[in-house]
Amino acid sequence: MERVADFRSFCGNHSPPVRGAVDVEGDGEMSGIEELAKSLRGECKEIEKRARALMDDPVFRGEQAFLGQHNEMREQIMLAVRHLEDARMRLGKVCQYAGDGVSIFDKA
Repeated sequence: MERVADFRSFCGNHSPPVRGAVDVEGDGEMSGIEELAKSLRGECKEIEKRARALMDDPVFRGEQAFLGQHNEMREQIMLAVRHLEDARMRLGKVCQYAGDGVSIFDKA
């Protein structure tokens, strides 16, 4: 748990609360790496929501400085969103393999 505390102090202590933690060892706590990965997943989700909100920015209702400017900006926003989705999935895999090795989707 020491590394998680260090990470939170490094990040200014605004990590979202961890939800759906898996108690692999049966001692009432999840592993430090799993807690950190879940926290980072939550942060990625929040950043993804904010990035998606850029699609509705007032700049897109204005004039373009050059032909295709707004389309390129939208495409880059969506690429950023896709990368954030991928990062969330990969952090989920860290949680999966730090736990019982079974995907949460296979448990449903």
